[in-house]
Amino acid sequence: MGLACKAAAEGESPADKVLTEADLAAKQQRIAIKKQRKKSGNDHAKMRKLESSMEKNEAKVAKLEEEMINLGSDMGKIAELEEKRAKLQAAIEADFEKYAEIEAKYE
Repeated sequence: MGLACKAAAEGESPADKVLTEADLAAKQQRIAIKKQRKKSGNDHAKMRKLESSMEKNEAKVAKLEEEMINLGSDMGKIAELEEKRAKLQAAIEADFEKYAEIEAKYE
């Protein structure tokens, strides 16, 4: 039994069957778009979180640098603060790399 005969037997015209297939294709396309938006939204949330983390760590670095200047010649304390500053700077760089990877997906 052909598609037209089967559709007629079921009370549908062949045009109804084509529209149903077209609707299915459109629905699949909408689902794909929703998934892409969700991924995109998740990436944007990650980027905002990374931006926030970098800003906080940059403020901490600035505070440590100010403290180091005010310490003068206390080399032991300066070395301790420099170690903290280096760890924060490494965290900023790691966050920036993650940020750049996400951003590269959309270029």
